[in-house]
Amino acid sequence: MKDTAALELPGRYLIAPLEEMTVQQVVDLTGLSEHTLRYYERLGLIHPVRRHHSSGHRRYSQEDVTRLESLACLRATGMPLAEMRQYFEALSQGETAVTQQKALLTQHKTVLQERQRQMLRNLEYLDRKIAYWDAIEAGDEQAACAIAQSLHGWIRADSERDHPPLDAFEDKEIL
Repeated sequence: MKDTAALELPGRYLIAPLEEMTVQQVVDLTGLSEHTLRYYERLGLIHPVRRHHSSGHRRYSQEDVTRLESLACLRATGMPLAEMRQYFEALSQGETAVTQQKALLTQHKTVLQERQRQMLRNLEYLDRKIAYWDAIEAGDEQAACAIAQSLHGWIRADSERDHPPLDAFEDKEIL
């Protein structure tokens, strides 16, 4: 009989062989769909998965599961598949690729930080619009007008910060 391990999942325990796991067990553990598991295998992001000798069903090794957990985390950050592939190709090179690994992750972190900045800006916009509608609902036209003017100025300033007018580059070597 194979050794088993209790793998804790939100709200339940999953009993699985230490050496291999079924598709459903891997789906439950990683949050990746069956389709995604097959897709990652087809793309070569994981090695070809062993098949059970009599049923032909996929059986995932601990190495497969560890890699899929990493892929699930990278996917959750929005990392493109091409970058995931680069990450794992470099990972196979060991310590000689440390600089490459760090650069890839740092670059992706920068992308996420920009996305976060944009999301915070979007939340601020929504807060201002909600305040506007609160003022309208309360019948406070003066406050609504002030909020609308402030919002218009905020949008314009934000737009100019992201896309400065061409005359901002006068007398610069950029043009």
